[in-house]
Amino acid sequence: MPIKWAQPFHEKENQKTMSSPEFLDDYHTYCSCYEIPRNYIFWSAITLLGACIHKRAAFNVGDIAIHGNLYTMLVGPQGNGKTTSCDFAKKFFIEAYPDLPIGASTQSAEDIVKIMASDDFPRTFTKPDGSVFQIAPYAFFMNEFKNFVAYSPSRMLAFLTDIYDRDKFDSSTIKRSSEVIINPCLTILACENPDWLIRNLRADVVSGGFSRRVIYVYEIDRAEPKPIISITPEAELAKQRVLQRLRDIKTQIAQFQWTESGKKFFIPWYVNKQKSIPDNPLMGGYVGTKHIQLFKVAMLLDFVSNKPMHTFTDELLMRGLVYLDAIEENMPKLSLSAGRNELAISQQKILEKMKDNHGVLSEKEVKKLIETDLTWQETAGVIRHLEETEQIVRREMKGGDGVNRQYLFTAEEFQRRVANGIIKIKP
Repeated sequence: MPIKWAQPFHEKENQKTMSSPEFLDDYHTYCSCYEIPRNYIFWSAITLLGACIHKRAAFNVGDIAIHGNLYTMLVGPQGNGKTTSCDFAKKFFIEAYPDLPIGASTQSAEDIVKIMASDDFPRTFTKPDGSVFQIAPYAFFMNEFKNFVAYSPSRMLAFLTDIYDRDKFDSSTIKRSSEVIINPCLTILACENPDWLIRNLRADVVSGGFSRRVIYVYEIDRAEPKPIISITPEAELAKQRVLQRLRDIKTQIAQFQWTESGKKFFIPWYVNKQKSIPDNPLMGGYVGTKHIQLFKVAMLLDFVSNKPMHTFTDELLMRGLVYLDAIEENMPKLSLSAGRNELAISQQKILEKMKDNHGVLSEKEVKKLIETDLTWQETAGVIRHLEETEQIVRREMKGGDGVNRQYLFTAEEFQRRVANGIIKIKP
């Protein structure tokens, strides 16, 4: 289905859209009428952009082309808004791009290859130089990722890992012989609960290769309750602007380039990142390839900005990092829980309980919290490790009943009490 090149959006004479609010602001205005956590809203919107733009955005890292498609997984407990967020992204995609295909909620890897390799699946674009560019975009919006991979988890995850950002994908089976996909481009927005993900990370079903390609948006808290859902006139207008902006970018195609300000910002940031890669496989893989995700997000943000420039400026890269940095607070919790070290899981459980309890727990409460997980000797080792790494402070204090007990404080809460004179430190 050929689509002719049009002049870049920022060169159009019609300035009406250029003065409108930014795309993500409008998307948030509409979706925040519902009980959806903020990070779910933004990352659903960004992944939606990846499905719409796919390989029409490109940036070369050496001879390797990076494109706009993303694998994003919304992780959280049941009923916290992830499915609603995913469904909205899907509805916007269908309405703005009815001609682009959407994958099924359950498919085998072989079926996906068969569909993408069929003669009528590819799309073509005409570049400014007159050359024709063929792509095979396929978008997936999954309410339950476990259902999507249920047929053969290891096979499906290996396939998703292998086809990610490839120029060509070859597959050969006895039934269908050789099948070739030129410029495949899969975009995935999936939902999953943390228990399933942690269990399969721990069992190496969800492997490091796949995880390095996924952006995990893990939300623990729920959005503010909204007993009555009301779509305000402002939200309705924002929704219409979102759809219009998605349609406006249909003809954009861009090869991104560096600016001097972009290089000046990126080089020290990248060097510092590479020197601070965590030992944990999941977090280490994410941090190690974070710059690739940054390039993708930055391209997508530029495409729908009020003035697309198709260049990496320092401002654009910093905007992209805002959304990546925002999800990193909770990612280590998935990472620690997925580790094989049961002591690490208990450490995280203690720290989370302390946070929920205003930064303090009695030693007795800690023992009770993890008594079914660890022996007392192991519990003592966990507490000692948390002390030695200065994550907690242990002090004997008089409780409300007048009895002296050992209490554990988070480092932040302990310093706050010292600063306020609640706890006295002897010289």
